[in-house]
Amino acid sequence: MRLDIKSIALLVLTSACILFFGMWFFKGSDYKDKIKELEKENKKIESVRDSLKSVNASLKLDFDKKQSEIDKRDKKIKLIEDEILKTKKDLQKATAQVEEDKRSLKETKDKISKLKKDPIKREDNELIKSLKEKLNRL
Repeated sequence: MRLDIKSIALLVLTSACILFFGMWFFKGSDYKDKIKELEKENKKIESVRDSLKSVNASLKLDFDKKQSEIDKRDKKIKLIEDEILKTKKDLQKATAQVEEDKRSLKETKDKISKLKKDPIKREDNELIKSLKEKLNRL
């Protein structure tokens, strides 16, 4: 076998190709290690996500309870406000009635004092007629 330049160049190129292919093939295990690390990290992230889901669910339950309590209290407040409004209206009516009664009392007192100062003088038939009218009103 004779080694000429072409044969030597071909051998050098073939061995270089085999060498680079081998390096590439065995260096692939480095990528496999990175993939394994990423899978482990992914599992950790998934476990954190699942734990956050459970925490989120418990927080949602707590929120729903608090919201229902708030709604109940809002209803009670609304009822109390309605009662206050009704009581204010009743108070206004009662105040108006008291003012009316005060006015009526004052008029009655004025009439009484006027009659005490200047009594109506009726005699005989007028007196009897007046008494009958007053008795019929009762």
